[in-house]
Amino acid sequence: MSETATRAALARVVLLGDEWQGNFPFEVVINWGSDHGVKVGDRFLVFGYGPRIIDPESGEDLGVLEVVRGRGIVTHVQDRIATVRSTERGRRRGATRRVVRQSATGPLSIGFGTGGLVEEEIPGDEDRPFSNAQKGDLAKPI
Repeated sequence: MSETATRAALARVVLLGDEWQGNFPFEVVINWGSDHGVKVGDRFLVFGYGPRIIDPESGEDLGVLEVVRGRGIVTHVQDRIATVRSTERGRRRGATRRVVRQSATGPLSIGFGTGGLVEEEIPGDEDRPFSNAQKGDLAKPI
């Protein structure tokens, strides 16, 4: 399939979440909806095109690099558009969260098992927005 045909067979980002949410785009709107078979829960890869890559040894055109902006899940569908929310997660330097759990080796607690409660801090994962998403980026089902 030609590059032009491939682009035509993919959804496009038509609105960034920061345009109605502020801050970072945790959501994007694509130009595919229920008319295209999109359903809530469908997953998409959102990407833009980077440079064309030429093999330095053979001179062969290897194609255009897909620059991944993130992966997401469809949270809302209309006839011709759908909202895709980022499912990317990551650790932020220094971010922690407090967890309270039952200890297997703590003091005896009558009627509550053999352990006491232990509070600890663990590295915290957080939701991540799409990375440098732009109007016109592409989205393909994954």
